[in-house]
Amino acid sequence: ATATAVTEQHKLVAKLEEGTWDAKVKAYLSGPSAAPEESTAVETVTVVNDGLWLATSFEGKFGGQKFTGRGLLGYDTAKKKYVAAWTDNMSSQLLTGEGTYDEKSKTATFLFDRRDESGKTVQDKHVTVYPADGKRNYTIYSKIPGAGDEPIKVMEIEYTRRK
Repeated sequence: ATATAVTEQHKLVAKLEEGTWDAKVKAYLSGPSAAPEESTAVETVTVVNDGLWLATSFEGKFGGQKFTGRGLLGYDTAKKKYVAAWTDNMSSQLLTGEGTYDEKSKTATFLFDRRDESGKTVQDKHVTVYPADGKRNYTIYSKIPGAGDEPIKVMEIEYTRRK
């Protein structure tokens, strides 16, 4: 396939992600065993660039403040990996990640590079499960100072696609 050809991977991610989604957000700001901060949001995912990319617009609240995020998601035919970028109004960092999709478990797993508070690059794990058509469950695991080497759950988002 040429670098500009829309592949089965591009079509799959569009089928799984395109649309307007209502989101129930749980942020584990005090650790995964404490009660999460809960909020709602809306995410709109649009196919762009002739089917090669998806553009995401996320609008909600986080920590009681307005939260907006923008993302890009696609499939890099040379790397044979899904690729993504994310930016939001709570950080000047551009997060970039690479991932895979497992058809059997209907799970996408991405590793995103992020600078932590000390300026060191760490990898966060982002896992999306697609339990049924029009549903997706997204979880972020981050390395937190003082919590050891294993990433811990910091956020869960349950998405339902609008009809």
